[in-house]
Amino acid sequence: MQKKLYKLLYPRRCPGCDKLLEPDQKVLCARCDDLVKRTGEVVCVTCGKPLKNETRDLCPDCRKGHNFVAGRALFVYDGPMKEAMYRLKYDNRRCYARNFAVEAKKTYAGLMRAWGIECVVPIPMFAPKERKRGYNQARVLAQNIAEEFGLPVADLLERVEDTPPMKGLSPFDRRSNVKKAFHMKESEVQFNRILVVDDIFTTGATMDAVAEVLMSHGVQAVYALYVCIGEGS
Repeated sequence: MQKKLYKLLYPRRCPGCDKLLEPDQKVLCARCDDLVKRTGEVVCVTCGKPLKNETRDLCPDCRKGHNFVAGRALFVYDGPMKEAMYRLKYDNRRCYARNFAVEAKKTYAGLMRAWGIECVVPIPMFAPKERKRGYNQARVLAQNIAEEFGLPVADLLERVEDTPPMKGLSPFDRRSNVKKAFHMKESEVQFNRILVVDDIFTTGATMDAVAEVLMSHGVQAVYALYVCIGEGS
């Protein structure tokens, strides 16, 4: 009953153009489905960034290694998806998370089983910033993805520093920016294989910082899922 009421109050919208979707459209409208770029199969084996050179396994950012095992994205951060990410983060379009969860299951159900994921963890937002915005888009995404895959959400992390925006920073500065930004809420973790969820992946600095904290508290393997990612070379 609660689900039906939610769907009536918050009908499914197309993330690409924000128009209401037809009943048979689960993720995007027909027009936006043609305009968006999905990541495809030729991707970096670590972060999932699309690669133009099919002979390469890794993108330049991943050749130096990461703290997380592997990650995947749904879409390339380009075209309609840029506006979609803005509305998701700043314009209260939390309803998009359902669409992305459906896309995630359709695309990565087999991979999630292969990874052996036990729970879903959102990238936390600095508490005062979350109170001001009213929600954390990564948590909303994590809740919908967890529901779609039948997994629990574990809110294990907190962000203890309000770090400056990453845009425009060098890879080194990005890593320094989030080095000590995250702490564990609990001293013990009951899960070994965790999926961390975020909206956009750039160089992996945030995901590395989070994975380092989780693994220092006994997590064996950290994987990642994000809505959008840039293109590799």
